[in-house]
Amino acid sequence: HHPDMRPKFSVLDPTYTYTVSKIDIVEPEDTWILQDYGDDRITIVTCTDDGERRMVVTGMKAEE
Repeated sequence: HHPDMRPKFSVLDPTYTYTVSKIDIVEPEDTWILQDYGDDRITIVTCTDDGERRMVVTGMKAEE
């Protein structure tokens, strides 16, 4: 992943910054990727370009 990938998300206040920790390509039925890991992560799921599989971007909350 690109070293400057630090998405920021804000819903009202405050704003949280995350550092992308990994990007996975999984099958649509691979729901294990959404399990609760008990940490401060964000998981973004989208389709691959061909729509066959899912791209899962995981980010860990950055230290403020």
